[in-house]
Order: sequence, then structure tokens, then C-alpha cells
Amino acid sequence: MAAEAIREARDNVRKLDSESSISPWVVVGVEQNQLTLRGQGDDYENMLPLFKSDELMFGYAKIVMGDDMSKRDKFVMICWSGADVSLVKRGKMIALRQKADQIFDQRAKVIEASDVSDLTLEAVKDQLLKAGGAAYGSSTS
Repeated sequence: MAAEAIREARDNVRKLDSESSISPWVVVGVEQNQLTLRGQGDDYENMLPLFKSDELMFGYAKIVMGDDMSKRDKFVMICWSGADVSLVKRGKMIALRQKADQIFDQRAKVIEASDVSDLTLEAVKDQLLKAGGAAYGSSTS
């Protein structure tokens, strides 16, 4: 049941139109070694407070990249291991990551983070630009 809800939330993230500036997202937590849906929404900044310092979590978000001439959807998967997570619990991340990889399989970048400041929209867009190769900027003609 939980996996179905997570897949449905993932599909909603993938659906929204790239012509808008909406950045839909989904956050998945861990309970009893199972992935559980923790939240979803359409404003990227609203996702960040869900990442807790004492939890393992995964996020998936659509980031609209490009300029007014060309917009492209880029998907990122976030592997969150809060700074207060024990080493034993971090070790469990490997098996959980495999499950998350199967669910959030379409993505341009995987971001591993333990500090929310690494996940600001600007920081994520910067990482996507670096991973994407050519960045031509706005046309002046």
C-alpha cells in the first residue's frame, strides 16, 4: 500500500507541465525499514522543512531549468541522511537506497545531503547546470 502511494506521488511530480514554474516534489521517510510517504506538494521550498536531522529520507522533485527561450524539466532524487543519524542507521541506507532507486528511476541527478542548505533551489539548480554540460544562458539577439 505504501509503495503504491509513493509511486502515485512520483507520477504526479512527473506529470505537471514544464511551462509553469511549479516545482512539484515528494518526500519519503523510513519506518520499520520500509519507505513511507511523508509529504508532497508543488512548491519546492515547502519540501525542505520535512528533512529532519535525525532521520533517513528520500526526496524527488522536478526542477524547471532553462530560460525564457527554452524550458526543460529535470528530476532530482535526494538521499537525506541527517547529521544526527547514527552510524548503524546510516548503514541501512544502502538497502533503502536500492528501493528508492527503483521508484525514482527517472532523474538527472542524485544529491546526497545532510544539511538543508545544500538543498536550496539555487544550490540544486547549480548542481544540475554542472551535471548537464553546456549552459548557453539567455540570448541577446
